[in-house]
Amino acid sequence: MTNYLPLSAIQKTPFLLLIMLVSNIAILFIVYYLSKRNVMLKISPILNGIDKLSHGETVTLNINGELEEIGNRINETSLQLKKQNQARANWISGVSHDIRTPLSMIMGYAERIAQSKEASASIKEQAEIVRNQSVKIKELV
Repeated sequence: MTNYLPLSAIQKTPFLLLIMLVSNIAILFIVYYLSKRNVMLKISPILNGIDKLSHGETVTLNINGELEEIGNRINETSLQLKKQNQARANWISGVSHDIRTPLSMIMGYAERIAQSKEASASIKEQAEIVRNQSVKIKELV
């Protein structure tokens, strides 16, 4: 028995080290690829949800795992935006109604003055202008 390695083992050492290095690099890239793919699969619904939110659509994400909190926050944001849009629509509807009601009265009075036989020509002309402008406002509303 001897304390020395055989010459053939020492000659194979660089080759074995090279194989180990190449194997480790290959394993590293495989793990990196699988990890990246896994993350992209989990992030994909979140990115789609954010894209839909940016276009004003309602989003409901069902995400579990590490990204569950992000999915829940996107769901909450979607709900808040939906509520805000509904409140805005209700406000616009109310303002529109509040404008149209007195505007209808103005249009009616202007029409009566414009068709009145007792009113002078200049008053009839001014009443017609008021009525025409009221129609423009009504169309805008």
